[in-house]
Amino acid sequence: MRPRLLPLYLAVLIPCTSRAQGLANGGFEAWSTTVLYERLQEWRTGGSDPAGLDNTTRVPGASGTHAAHLETVTVGADTAFGYALLGNIDGNDDPVGGVPFTTAIDAIEGFYRCDLQSGDSAVVLVGVWSFGVLAVLDLHTIGGAQPAWTAFDLPVNQGVPIAPDSVIVAFASSNPFAPAAAVPGSWIEVDAVRLTSTITPVPDQLPNHEFELWDPVTSEDPDGWNTYNSALAPMQLSAVTPATPAHGGALCARITTLATGTDTLPGILTNGRLSANGVSGGEAFSDMPTTMNLWVRYEPAGQDTANLLAMFFKYGLPVGLGYTEVYGTVSNWTLVSVATNIFMTPDTVLFAFQAGSQPGSVLHVDDLELAGGNVGLAPARASAMRVYPVPASDELVVEPAVGATLAAWVLRDALGRPLAQGAFPQHDRGVIDLRGVAPGPLLLELTMTDGTRRTEHVVKR
Repeated sequence: MRPRLLPLYLAVLIPCTSRAQGLANGGFEAWSTTVLYERLQEWRTGGSDPAGLDNTTRVPGASGTHAAHLETVTVGADTAFGYALLGNIDGNDDPVGGVPFTTAIDAIEGFYRCDLQSGDSAVVLVGVWSFGVLAVLDLHTIGGAQPAWTAFDLPVNQGVPIAPDSVIVAFASSNPFAPAAAVPGSWIEVDAVRLTSTITPVPDQLPNHEFELWDPVTSEDPDGWNTYNSALAPMQLSAVTPATPAHGGALCARITTLATGTDTLPGILTNGRLSANGVSGGEAFSDMPTTMNLWVRYEPAGQDTANLLAMFFKYGLPVGLGYTEVYGTVSNWTLVSVATNIFMTPDTVLFAFQAGSQPGSVLHVDDLELAGGNVGLAPARASAMRVYPVPASDELVVEPAVGATLAAWVLRDALGRPLAQGAFPQHDRGVIDLRGVAPGPLLLELTMTDGTRRTEHVVKR
């Protein structure tokens, strides 16, 4: 590991209001799953543009149990209409592919209700391919308000039956071909959609035409941490996942840099917020540690490197930094200790761990802690843990903080390699024999009976 200039994505840090005191879930044991939205089976919808937009949702239906609710909403400075699309439309809003359909068509039927804002209109679109050619593309608009479920029967191909190969069907809460007229708050609900003809007594059914089938789209993140997982959920991808074996406890965090189409998305785990501008925010923190300790394993793609960052802020301004990189394969759990240079008591700490810039790079992290300095010595904690004497010759004495009880210890060299370990026969005071340990700097990893851990820097004389 060696220090270097911060990558650009980490250099763009935007301070913001922080969360709670202390390091949240530094052992990555707690994970939560969030339902971002529900995806309508067989249909492409507005819920994934971006993920969790929630402008195409499931509601009670006119026929069966469910219907589709499409609503125009505000997204930042833009307006996004809700839609349900069966088939494919390219970036120019041109139909490029449909779903198989073989019975004659001259109408589209179904049920709707709506509340379209003044000047806005919903859209019903039907495209028909016949003998491999897009032969029909009909666009109908609906305006005004209709609070009760109402049947609709709209002509296709001017009401003249046509024999299709495939079709495209779409509904939208505002007119995508007149985006300036879209008004937030416009909505339409549709149900029981059929393509029919006067010459077809039993027409084919469109996939999921009753809008009964919906799937939850979910994202899982470690509690207190943020990732790009919610943005990747529509593609059924995750950049950060719980993994085993962990260094301590049951779980660790696995961070992966992914290829998404022609783009690369660096795997990033942060206790701040992620945006197009980088990482920002963090959690409240008011100690002045000298070291960030983090256990890692690393599988780089090619010559890739991983980045580990701790940044400290006061009133929104940077007041301290700890940074290093991991390069080369690190197959076994290895302790990375990074010096944190802080020149003023902070009020926020921001962590960001990146797997690298090459698709396929994987970084495992576990058991994050800040140590040294005045960590654990806040005035409210009059009696903190004591480890003495430092430097030591033959033995170390360990006395836990008030309310804490000792369970076990591991003594490691400066590179994190274990030298000795044991359990404390007494929970309120322990003695560790150093007579078989070579002189030099050491790391003493202590585990409490409640499962919490901390690392102390000691020296064998």
